[in-house]
Amino acid sequence: MTGWRLPPGRAGDGHLCYENVMGSTIRRDIRTVPNLITLSRILLILLGAVVYFYVSHGWGIVLSIVAGVTDYLDGFVARRTGQVTRLGEILDQFCDLCYESFLIVIATIQGFFPPLVICAYLFREFWWLLCGGLWRRRA
Repeated sequence: MTGWRLPPGRAGDGHLCYENVMGSTIRRDIRTVPNLITLSRILLILLGAVVYFYVSHGWGIVLSIVAGVTDYLDGFVARRTGQVTRLGEILDQFCDLCYESFLIVIATIQGFFPPLVICAYLFREFWWLLCGGLWRRRA
């Protein structure tokens, strides 16, 4: 079973740097170019939402499109440079959830979907989260 553990030889020196069993550290992984692109997507999604709701619908949509493009860019760069990390996978899934949620909220506010769609979407996401957790525990 993989998980997080204190690196060997670090138990008594007071450092709180945790290392993945496979050897990569969060500190190193967060600094990879693909993960920085993914983190920029979180900022673009937040900025796009603020701009959409408070400044301009058009510019908010443009920022959202740019955020969507970074979804492909980070995966491309990660595979091309060999910087695929578990942290990147987790961040990417989180960003996808934020991005999809933002788009569904916008579509619902604009009247393209009934509010029930948001409930169905959230139910689906939590269902898969629960099933994934149960699946991992059984394996």
